[in-house]
Amino acid sequence: MSEKELKMSDVDVQLDTVFGKEGTPERKAAEDRANAFFTG
Repeated sequence: MSEKELKMSDVDVQLDTVFGKEGTPERKAAEDRANAFFTG
């Protein structure tokens, strides 16, 4: 792997770490809060 590739981060991994994996209740709740924020 190049140095550039090593410095790149995977957003999916960050989302899974902070909000839980896709399909989990924690992730669904986070998505619902985000949708409520964006749609007012």
